[in-house]
Order: sequence, then C-alpha cells, then structure tokens
Amino acid sequence: MLLGHCADSAKRDSALDEIVKEVQAETTSLTTVPKPLKFLSKHYARICELYEQINDAAFKSRFAELASIIGMVASENEAPDALKYCLLGTRRNLK
Repeated sequence: MLLGHCADSAKRDSALDEIVKEVQAETTSLTTVPKPLKFLSKHYARICELYEQINDAAFKSRFAELASIIGMVASENEAPDALKYCLLGTRRNLK
C-alpha cells in the first residue's frame, strides 16, 4: 500500500499501472472472483483511506477507478462504494 505514500510520482504511477494490468488480465473471464481482486478486497478499507489522502488530482482519479473495481467485490452490505468511486474516477474504462 505504498501508493499513497510514494513521493516519486513516476514510481507511484508505475505501481498503479502494474496493479491495473494485473486486474485487467484476470478479469477477462468472471466465472470466479479473480485472485488480484480477492487479495485487494482484504485491503479495501485501507484503499478507501488512501484515496482520501491523495492530493494529485489526476492520480486520485485513476486510483478511484481501481477502488471502484475493488469495491464491487469488497464493499459490505451492498454499499454503493463501487458507484461512488466510479463517479469520482475518469468515467471511462479502467486503463
């Protein structure tokens, strides 16, 4: 969860890109919950906390897209977290 604490924006962006790539690669077939989403769903509360701490608007928007995808798997009691983060994101496909 170093994404929120990384001062080097190039490293931070690269880390986010790698996470997104892993999620995309595993979500081509949704017969089961993909392993990256299972792993990240355990950290969903922390991901939401990190989102609130991000100051860079462009990165925050991209991070919101990832939080939205994770929120579909991890949010409890059918909370509309996935929609919330989707609307806070760039409102395009996760890329």
